[in-house]
Amino acid sequence: MSAFAEASVWEQPMAPDEFERLVARALQDLDGPEGQEMTAFMAWFKRRYPTPLERLRFTTRHYKQSIRRRGVLRPR
Repeated sequence: MSAFAEASVWEQPMAPDEFERLVARALQDLDGPEGQEMTAFMAWFKRRYPTPLERLRFTTRHYKQSIRRRGVLRPR
């Protein structure tokens, strides 16, 4: 498989139900307290930021803050 073909796999949109299925499977693979903590965190995050736009804004804002602290990005 060429590098272009491999990259195209990551560029294809994923259906929401497929994403939820993959997340559920990943959470099932986590045993014990780690899985419980991750499940609780994800539930909190979805309650705190209920829409995809709110989640995207949160992650974008915090990503910029973290790289700014490392001196990678200069403040505007």
